[in-house]
Amino acid sequence: MRRLFSTCLVTCLFAGMGQAVVADIPAPVLKAPAVVAPATSWTGVYAGASLGGRWSDADWTTTAIAAASGLGLGPSLTGPDPSTASPPFNAATVRAGIFYGYNWQIGSSWVVGLESDLAWGNSRKTISGVPGTYGTTLGGIASSVLDSTQVKAGWDASSRVRAGYLVMPNVLAYVTAGVATDSVSTTATCSAAGPWCAASAIQTDRWTKVGWTAGGGVEARLWGNWLGRAEYRYADYGTISDTVFANTVQSVSYDVKLRTQTGLVGLAYQFDRSLFESLAGSLDGATGAPAAIYKARPIPVAAWTGAYAGVSAGGRWSSSDWTTTGIEVGGNLNGTTQPDPSSATASFGSSTFRFGGYAGYLWQLSPHWVIGTEADIAWGNGSKTIAGILGTIGPATGFTIGPADSTSVKEGWDSSYLTRVGYLVTPDVLVYATGGTSLLRITASATCAPTATSWCLVGRSESDSWLRLGWTVGGGLEAALGNNWRARAEYRYADYGTITQTFFTNSLDAVTADIKVKTQTALVGLSYALGSP
Repeated sequence: MRRLFSTCLVTCLFAGMGQAVVADIPAPVLKAPAVVAPATSWTGVYAGASLGGRWSDADWTTTAIAAASGLGLGPSLTGPDPSTASPPFNAATVRAGIFYGYNWQIGSSWVVGLESDLAWGNSRKTISGVPGTYGTTLGGIASSVLDSTQVKAGWDASSRVRAGYLVMPNVLAYVTAGVATDSVSTTATCSAAGPWCAASAIQTDRWTKVGWTAGGGVEARLWGNWLGRAEYRYADYGTISDTVFANTVQSVSYDVKLRTQTGLVGLAYQFDRSLFESLAGSLDGATGAPAAIYKARPIPVAAWTGAYAGVSAGGRWSSSDWTTTGIEVGGNLNGTTQPDPSSATASFGSSTFRFGGYAGYLWQLSPHWVIGTEADIAWGNGSKTIAGILGTIGPATGFTIGPADSTSVKEGWDSSYLTRVGYLVTPDVLVYATGGTSLLRITASATCAPTATSWCLVGRSESDSWLRLGWTVGGGLEAALGNNWRARAEYRYADYGTITQTFFTNSLDAVTADIKVKTQTALVGLSYALGSP
């Protein structure tokens, strides 16, 4: 018994010591897996402001100056002084603007999108004298401080495509390119006390020039939804050809080639999809989708979300109202005279078949509301020709229509960049409004042959073309046909402002006119939805 008790005591003692030793051994530390923050999507709408600088290269070249003809009947052309004909009008300005766009992240590394911006600047340069009217070949005439010439570039805007690569989840390196516009003006001031003008004169001409732009930059997600960027862009607006003091013995014809370079920094905010969805939901009402159709066949909120592309066909009706504002009359050396009022105005209304393509992106915010962006381009050929040179014929001038005299206006291709806002009246039918900027190719021509009773002293023909920027608004109806196909019917109105042009400049046959261009477009389209991002 005593031996059994001793054995039990020893056994219990060692068991207790073992438990104590085990208790003293620290428990193994299990390392938790690292928490990886989910990458924030770059897909969505953003808007912001930018600040930077713009450098304008405006290369002026005087191409011709007027000199009294041998008969003293009016202006004729002669070459400008080469020593002063080509001064640079380069200038810089601070540039402040706003921008907005939509990004679409593709996979984990690529981002594409559309962006528009508008900015204000004021780059200008003024020099003494009117280029080409003084210098070594004109008898050593020096420029006068009373004469001056200025080139100014004001606001600019663009609509561009962006494509970028995420070098890090929150850092985007991108390139961008698209259409750009710039507000440009020239001013020539000339005093009778100076070396050139016989009579004091001042003239300012303004244009909205359309060109192309390309560049690139880096954009980073700073904190939350805030995006910062640094960007550079180059733009080329082509060449302006104009004449100051036209149809006088002191007229000057010139070309200005305009290019700009822009460097900027910007700060933008990317809006959460939920914000727009909440707003759209509140517009839908408390029930969200009260119509019975939604109860019968509900649709996913993102059913219309995604990219699409299609083709369109229809008609375009143009209203080009021509008004002749001045004509040259032999012996009137101080400028133009009033045109014959009986023939000075005419409407060059025309129609054409229009065929084109379009592409865009829609974003369905709620069961009813859809927003999106779209670009299109289409080909047309609307034209109208009227006999005679408007404003030169009639009882006030005594001239009649010559057998080969004519005036014509033609409208060619057009293109638009649009914003769309729509309402789903049923899951498959979208009623929408659309609006934005539009481009139109316009050509005006005048042809004149010398006869006993016609206008021209010599045979002349001139055709001038412009790429005009305007605005457009409209609306339509779009229906989902199934299998990602959609059909639409749409109407748009566009206004391209007024073109002012002088035909046969610096001659005794010169005619100056204003042409105001507007269009109406009706089309049907068929597109294919490429799916949601």
